Amino acid sequence: MSGLHVGASVKFTTSQLNTSGAIDASQVSYDPPFTGSVVTNVENKLAQYISVKDFGAVGDGVADDTVAIQAAIDSIPNAGTGAIWFPKGTYNVSNTIDTNNRTIVFMGRNSTIHCTTSISHVFQVTDVGCRFQDLFFTKANGVTASAFFVTGIRHVFDNIQSGDAKWTYFFHLQDVKESKFSNLNVYLDSATQTGQIFRLDYSVNNTLSDSFIGYCEHGVYATSTPQPVSGYKSEGWLMTNVIIVYAKKAMTLDTATLFSVENCCFDFCETWGIFQSNGNNLKVMNTWIASNTTNGFIGIGTLSVVLDIVTGK
Repeated sequence: MSGLHVGASVKFTTSQLNTSGAIDASQVSYDPPFTGSVVTNVENKLAQYISVKDFGAVGDGVADDTVAIQAAIDSIPNAGTGAIWFPKGTYNVSNTIDTNNRTIVFMGRNSTIHCTTSISHVFQVTDVGCRFQDLFFTKANGVTASAFFVTGIRHVFDNIQSGDAKWTYFFHLQDVKESKFSNLNVYLDSATQTGQIFRLDYSVNNTLSDSFIGYCEHGVYATSTPQPVSGYKSEGWLMTNVIIVYAKKAMTLDTATLFSVENCCFDFCETWGIFQSNGNNLKVMNTWIASNTTNGFIGIGTLSVVLDIVTGK
């Protein structure tokens, strides 16, 4: 059978319309309706994005989709690149999903990742340049887990959401560099304000912007944990247009250097808005910090601090 042709217009012969056999997608041409575009076939066109449903994921909030999601990742060559699509649905996960040294774009639309059992973290992200966008994270009551454990460089997290789920850490970042976190809408525990949204272990030169986070123990917690070989700790962070509400501690910088906080709002802080110790060069500009108790708004234990803040209760 001669190949079918799919483009700006589609024409089928009578014999093609009446055929009783299956049509091989590799035999159907796809001609993009754009100037200078190149003809391919439907099979190659559809394979440009991998759907987790190609590997048996159901997305009905009942079936366990862990194996299917991991299979979709593992279908990409080791150290290779690819894009994985989560069609609309709720995908149950019962074990850690590992990017396994691959550069992957994970995309969703009204797509939920639901953690059903206690695990260390839902996604382990390594290597260079992974991207997560348009995904919502939930977990079952009583389950203990973190959403992400991230290492590596130049990752992007955009439009990631979670509501009233008691994650241990939403993002646990360890030796993460030159990565971007934006358009987040994450809160953890409106009843008891537990958990940490960002835990930073020796993570350097990253940005957090245009986000709403809160209802937690810590919004951002930079630990004093040193990098095992070089000994550096977290530094070079830029936060802009971030709202943190109902955090016991909006920002705790146990040891952190070169943190810049600009055009932010930390409201209804219980213990403090920002506390820094054993670091240097903290810049807080055009930022509102308000307490819902009689405790302090900001505590500074280091030198080289620039402040332009408004406080209130």
